[in-house]
Amino acid sequence: EDDPIAAWDRHKQALNEKAAKLNEIQFDALHYTAPGTDLTLGLPKNHIWASAGSYNPKGEEFIANMPTEEVFSAPD
Repeated sequence: EDDPIAAWDRHKQALNEKAAKLNEIQFDALHYTAPGTDLTLGLPKNHIWASAGSYNPKGEEFIANMPTEEVFSAPD
């Protein structure tokens, strides 16, 4: 990559776009199945999906895990 900072910015933007799409859907639950697994996790009404970055009170971005592929929410 000729410009790793630009590549990282594009990657963060892609993760933010994925989180935004998931927020639009507003799932009731997530259902995972695999051999020996049948797990359903309920999601609260108006749950929020987020990506890896967060901001401190000064508005500065912080990403704890690099590299990252995180897009996440929390179950009921």
